[in-house]
Amino acid sequence: MSALRAVRLVARREITERWRSKGFRIAFGLVLLGVVALTVAPKYINPTTSTDVGVVGTVPAGFEQTLQATASGDDEVRASSYPDVASGETALRDGAIDVLWDPTADELVWKRDDDPTLAARVRAAAAQGRFEATAEALGLTPEQQQQLLAPPATGERSLEPADADDGTRTALAFGGTVVLFLAISMFGGYVLTGVVTEKTSRIAEVLLSQVKPSHLLAGKVLGIGSLALAELLALGVAVLAAGQWAGTVPVPSVGFGAVASTVGFFVLGFAIYATLYAAAGALVNRQEEAQAVTWPVLLPLLAAYMVALTTISEPDNGVSVVLSLFPLTAPVQMPLRLQLGDVPAWQVVVCVALSLAFIWATIVVAGRVYAGALLRTGGRVKVRDALRAADDLGR
Repeated sequence: MSALRAVRLVARREITERWRSKGFRIAFGLVLLGVVALTVAPKYINPTTSTDVGVVGTVPAGFEQTLQATASGDDEVRASSYPDVASGETALRDGAIDVLWDPTADELVWKRDDDPTLAARVRAAAAQGRFEATAEALGLTPEQQQQLLAPPATGERSLEPADADDGTRTALAFGGTVVLFLAISMFGGYVLTGVVTEKTSRIAEVLLSQVKPSHLLAGKVLGIGSLALAELLALGVAVLAAGQWAGTVPVPSVGFGAVASTVGFFVLGFAIYATLYAAAGALVNRQEEAQAVTWPVLLPLLAAYMVALTTISEPDNGVSVVLSLFPLTAPVQMPLRLQLGDVPAWQVVVCVALSLAFIWATIVVAGRVYAGALLRTGGRVKVRDALRAADDLGR
């Protein structure tokens, strides 16, 4: 059997086994629905809030309109009149209003903690009302009042162009980082559990009677990786389609770049971690022991994931730059920088070159560990013993 045919047969077997699993299909369907729901949700979520201001006595003319003019976003402002301070304080304790303004004492009353922003808005509305009353007493026309209140005409300029899609980029970068980490760790875990299962059930012995260990490893990584890549592409297409329909993901200015960087670095990251997972799985003889060898492999990826989430507002800091170049951490760090930061082209080239070199080294070393440990039973195999056994097999 040729090497290409052997790898292709093993890969097909891995794809068929995984896709036949009802749990795998259900999990994929739930993830797909969840991603689409999160993409469409902003279209239907109305983050309207309300601010209620109580006024002792009659609400001055224009007071509520001035408050509404200074409100942010969809904040709705209402002003309510109370005959005396006692009734206003009762409403404040009951939560009917957020603040009580007593014009006679020129005092703001809070239930407990004050809100400096709301206080400034109420004072500005009160000052506006007093100005209008004074201007009316002086006989000023509305046009003269506007001239007094008109701000000086000033121009504006920005040193950098504004990015209207900044919020969308941040959301996609955050989601892509989470998806990359989960996809690499989850599908890498499939490789590990598959290797351990085949070893403990002695299926590996049957497989190795027909194919070489390197072909079995390559087919396993290729098969599960192809299935994972197809799932990522399906999720990416779903996000682009749902985002375009809901108007939440601009295409192609943001969406294509986010999906392309996520998929590209998933391929590099999965090639590294799946090979390491396979070698780690060959070292143990029971599923219960798999957790012990999983953490050393997953730790660099987990560290990069945590750093990426904590530095999402500053993606080009020194730590992020270093982690985006190191092959074990680049799969989750570099896509984030590409979407949110300013990455020089040479850093991308260095990152890809180092990742490809590391993949080759990983395949060589981890492949020898896999070959030397896969048929050894009776206890957990040390890496040194696995490499020695691989040398014996080679001779």
